[in-house]
Amino acid sequence: MTVDLKLGEEILFLSDADIRSIGITAEEVNESVEAVFKAKGEGRTAMRPKLSVNLPGNQQFQAKAGVSQDPPYAAVKWVCPTPANDKKGIPLYRPIILLNDAETGLPLAMLDGMWVTGVRTAAMTTIAAKYLADPESESLGLLTGGLQAYTHLDQMAAMFPSLRKVLCGSRTRATAERFAEYARSKGFEVEMPENREDIAYGVGILASTIPHGKGDPPFLDCAKLREGSFVGMVDLGNTFFPETFGAIDKMVTDDVEQSAPGGPEPLPWTLPFYGEIGDLCAGTKRGRESDKERNGVIFSGIGLGDVGPSALAFERARARGIGQVLTL
Repeated sequence: MTVDLKLGEEILFLSDADIRSIGITAEEVNESVEAVFKAKGEGRTAMRPKLSVNLPGNQQFQAKAGVSQDPPYAAVKWVCPTPANDKKGIPLYRPIILLNDAETGLPLAMLDGMWVTGVRTAAMTTIAAKYLADPESESLGLLTGGLQAYTHLDQMAAMFPSLRKVLCGSRTRATAERFAEYARSKGFEVEMPENREDIAYGVGILASTIPHGKGDPPFLDCAKLREGSFVGMVDLGNTFFPETFGAIDKMVTDDVEQSAPGGPEPLPWTLPFYGEIGDLCAGTKRGRESDKERNGVIFSGIGLGDVGPSALAFERARARGIGQVLTL
């Protein structure tokens, strides 16, 4: 049963359980994220760099917003990662997303942002890999076994059917083994090398998702990555020795204005970016041109990344009569 909303008078609230019950596939997530970044590359979106409000104790309120003409939606995510919550036994963060109709400007839905945040981050890495990685890549390396390991495996597997082997590792053996069990359940051959370097240097596609707030010093050399490989620096590049960045042939980001030196969310990457993810999607920048290229993506996240999956979840939930209608 379709949910009928009185535009400007009602919105649809979608809990995490609601969204996960809809059954959106990894392929659909990849398509929704690529569509929005293609629109960005074609100049059919609007956004502002991330707004951050910093407080003592490594606490940071963040707002990420973006508007797309096709699909015609706007989204803003409000989140505050708080490391001190760990000792209190409560979540480190809980993002909330407000979705609006881009044509009328009126609110449509409020979504729990956990699922969207998890899948859109992995999808951004995956879409960049679509253009910059070996399309016949057979091995995937995942540093850490948290949420992003699971979502990156799912999104990459949907994009690269050639993947056969997963190399993984995490801070604790138990975490790594739980993830390894999940990967095996998906039909992958799994290896858990003792040394993290063996994971990074032995695969065709690498996603480094080590939480950057943990304060680990860099330990990876970009020049030792496999020739022709692709790396997703989801950890903001903090895992890699900056002096070795020059070994990467093509590095893209989500938004140069936000990520470049002098921007509001500068990354440790100190070299010029090859371009943006959207440039690849729109065809204004070439992707992989040689089987010897080492390429990669590094980003801190923009609101446009949330638009596609949020709109997809809203449309699917509304069509299936899922969610709670709230009166404004």
